[in-house]
Amino acid sequence: MDQKYNVLRFWCLTLAAFIGAACVFTTITTWRALESRLQAVADSALFGAEHLVTRSAANLEKLDVLRASECTDAAVAALKDAVYSSVLPVREIGVIRNRKLFCTNFGPTEIQLTPDVVALTPGTQVVLGVNAVVPGNRSLFIYRVLEKGSATNAVINAPILGEFERGFDFSGVGQLRLIYNDEKSFAASGLSSNVIYEIGQTQLDMRQAYWRTGAASKIYPIAAEIVVTPSAYWAQWRSGFPSTLLAFALLGIVAGLLATRWIRRGGPARLRYQRAITRKEFVMYYQPIVSAQTKKIVGVEALLRWQHPKAGLLRATEFAPIFDDCELLQPLTDYVLHSAARDVKQLEAVSDNVWCSINIPTQIFEGAQLINTVTALIKKIPARRLRLEITERSPMTAAAEQSVREIRSLGVAVGMDDIGTGHSNLDQLQRLEYDFIKIDGLLVRGISTIDSISPVLLSLIALGKQINTQIIAEGVETQTQADALTRAGVQDLQGYLYGRAEPIDAIVEKIRAQDSA
Repeated sequence: MDQKYNVLRFWCLTLAAFIGAACVFTTITTWRALESRLQAVADSALFGAEHLVTRSAANLEKLDVLRASECTDAAVAALKDAVYSSVLPVREIGVIRNRKLFCTNFGPTEIQLTPDVVALTPGTQVVLGVNAVVPGNRSLFIYRVLEKGSATNAVINAPILGEFERGFDFSGVGQLRLIYNDEKSFAASGLSSNVIYEIGQTQLDMRQAYWRTGAASKIYPIAAEIVVTPSAYWAQWRSGFPSTLLAFALLGIVAGLLATRWIRRGGPARLRYQRAITRKEFVMYYQPIVSAQTKKIVGVEALLRWQHPKAGLLRATEFAPIFDDCELLQPLTDYVLHSAARDVKQLEAVSDNVWCSINIPTQIFEGAQLINTVTALIKKIPARRLRLEITERSPMTAAAEQSVREIRSLGVAVGMDDIGTGHSNLDQLQRLEYDFIKIDGLLVRGISTIDSISPVLLSLIALGKQINTQIIAEGVETQTQADALTRAGVQDLQGYLYGRAEPIDAIVEKIRAQDSA
């Protein structure tokens, strides 16, 4: 039920997350795409305007010979031909000499030029102003100056700047403008606006906070600026969202299937356990093991507890799945071994003989890591202080048996836990020569009188004596059980009769109390 809930919750969260991600992704990509698109339009428009000026200047250079002649019919005809043959939006071409415009394609004229024009330096110059030939006509002037005071001149008729319009597709939602950006010359022109040409929605207030970008020429005093309303953004957002949502939905389905598989394989629980190991939420408790003869503590069994941040202290049975997870067993075993070794140092301070027994799963004995860990630990604590218990619920492989032999050769006692309830292998008991065996509490609970020990339990005790190994009985809860086991030949006893599992500090105090008694 919990797993089904986790899967359902994950799918709901995944759906919400991927829809949200699709919205965010579309918002960001639309913003970047629109920004890039607007910049491309501005760059293209500026390039077209620059190209127009450059080609006009090149054509004017061919007419420079007319500066040395009079404004004859032939000269006027030549200027007219230049206008008619040009594919550029040129309305007027004129010739300037001695600071006067004396000849145009409209005929001879005697127009004194303004000081700004007179002062033009050699090269190609661009000026925005009022046409002196056609009163009230606001135009863009291109001067090709070869020497001060003399030039050829082309007048661009702004409403037919065809090349400037290429690439503009924001009609109704935007505006593209060509701007004269020489502030000093514009101020001297007396004009009220420096806009050379504009296309698109003319009602836009360019001072508003719309989407805006532009590009300025590095060779001529002109710039392109494009502005669009928010509707241009949202139109592009709506057109891109369905495909983005579909892509994210497919990703979400794949992620959901993988995550469902991960959940069904216990991924969330494994993640919680890994986090608990990293945060050191697992703590060690110790249950006393007493001598059947003296009833004094001779050893302790290390038992794992989880100090859960919400549920409080949990016993091992409440997080049992962790012991079946192969990925967690090794790090958890290392954690337990190092924690127990640290606590053994406190036992050394109050007793010379008390040892600590630690449960180790059978599969951990199959790897080399356990031997390396034990070797490192016995450099810090005496080997006789450390004991390893192997659960008897599964048979041992040849590799595990070899590890048992190597660990015993280091001076660390190895025993079999839960004898009588698991996979009984008498041959293994004789072949490995265990240092101790622990009789499972299920067999001990059946003792109701001093003479009521079952034949199975008596045979196990006899077997322990036969192979000359120490016998420890678990689950001792009554004095009758303790007396019956002692009389049968069990050396050590463990159970609630002698104390529950406690932190190492409490065990230390008990040892001090028994020694002072």
